[in-house]
Amino acid sequence: MKAASRPIRFINRLPFSKGGEDSGAPGLTTEQLTRKAMESLDLPTTVITEARFNWSHAHSTPKLIKIHGGKMGDTYWNPPPTNYKIHWMARNEDFFALRWAELDFIRMHIQMNGPNYVGGYYVGSECYIPAKDYMTKPELSTGYAFERHWLFYMIWGRLLHNPERLITVEELIKSKPLEPSYLSVKDYADILKSGKPVPVGKISPLALADELIQDGNKALKILEPVSSKKLPNELMVEVADAKAWAHLSICFGEKLKASVALYRFRKEKDSEQGRLAVHCLENAVKQWELLSAVTDKVYVEMPLAQVHQFRGQGADPRVFRWKRLLPAARAELQHVEDEIENH
Repeated sequence: MKAASRPIRFINRLPFSKGGEDSGAPGLTTEQLTRKAMESLDLPTTVITEARFNWSHAHSTPKLIKIHGGKMGDTYWNPPPTNYKIHWMARNEDFFALRWAELDFIRMHIQMNGPNYVGGYYVGSECYIPAKDYMTKPELSTGYAFERHWLFYMIWGRLLHNPERLITVEELIKSKPLEPSYLSVKDYADILKSGKPVPVGKISPLALADELIQDGNKALKILEPVSSKKLPNELMVEVADAKAWAHLSICFGEKLKASVALYRFRKEKDSEQGRLAVHCLENAVKQWELLSAVTDKVYVEMPLAQVHQFRGQGADPRVFRWKRLLPAARAELQHVEDEIENH
């Protein structure tokens, strides 16, 4: 590289898992060996490193919780390096179809993770290539997928230049949130049973659910004046995406409330909590029906990126459309209704 007739930048991907497996934190020894190797390089340009920020879900929280395989120590930046810079891989495997661009979130992301030892970000997906727009109905498409997400790329670019599957109630009950300030359903239920207050700095599932539902309804209210008008195609698809995010927000909030109620029903044998779980799931199904109606006007069935994870699930697991998940949402509601009735 030093003998080349042109400047060459060396990019070193930091070890992201334990050994040859695709899981498990690298560990202190691996981090120390990697740093020693990088600092031994005698190159004319600064070495660029790359680490996955929160696995493949960089937009889940602006706090660094883990890399790909597990928790990452501070070995690479304590003390600050002199011949290399950390570059975060902000991998997006969470939203491809619906337009997303939350300025305050991206700004916070950069502010929280941009000290002197950080050189920048990579932003993108592993399998999704935003070239041909194969998701939008042809008569509404502008041709290229990156044109649909123009605001996403613009906000990331400008702020960096100058500094923000259907989830079931069973999964919500069992899962532990990636964001450390969020209480899990089980932990929150235990706190309620103990009679103790929610710890300072923690956010309960019900508080988060209320915020999600409030935000969704507020967004739909804002969109009311334009929803009833005849809009140009370019604006119509933007409004449809905004409404879709609002319905998703409300739906997830209702499912969070349902998961808390269902868990308490099972643990405390409280019939009122059982009825509440059914009521919240009914609201969630209604929101998914509205979501399906909104997105059906804009999107066609689209191929999934990593189909190997979905083989054997449904008639054709290789394609996605929100409407395809309606039977699963209704079946989940029926399952919970049956559980409450037969308990």
